[in-house]
Amino acid sequence: MSVERIGLIAGSGRFPVLFAETARRRGVEVFAVAHRGETDPELEHAVAGISWLWPGELAAMIDALKRFGVRRTVMVGGIAKPRLFREFRPDARAMAVIARVGKLRDDLVLRAVASELESEGIAVVESTLYLQEIVPSAGVLGARRPSAEEWSDIRFGFRAAKVTSGRASWCAAAP
Repeated sequence: MSVERIGLIAGSGRFPVLFAETARRRGVEVFAVAHRGETDPELEHAVAGISWLWPGELAAMIDALKRFGVRRTVMVGGIAKPRLFREFRPDARAMAVIARVGKLRDDLVLRAVASELESEGIAVVESTLYLQEIVPSAGVLGARRPSAEEWSDIRFGFRAAKVTSGRASWCAAAP
């Protein structure tokens, strides 16, 4: 029986390391594509393999994931805009994706990158895939249920988040 493996496209912050450690505890081999100057070097200790690249090296990312033999990957962590503009090194494949997208909006570019990965047989899956032990379940998380006025504020916040993020489906409607 072969060991389950997953790719990790790692950006900044603690979340990529947390994802890798949690997946490894579940018996999953994690192979990372990490961004120079952005991804925590500690990630090297939590994965079975790692390839370091600059933001924009899309062909190298796809090649690394294929070399690692992954069929599914997650995108975890971000890349700071100032660093992105300073260190963005798009290859020909990335330039073609950007040209197709037409706009440099985060949500459009990430969807286009996901589509490019999927065209190569690498499915992009939810980043919470192995994190059930740390992701709270749906429902009230505090000691008491929100009041009607607080629910109104929560619904307003969800709507504002949807509008400002450019994504209509990332969060569920509040009751």
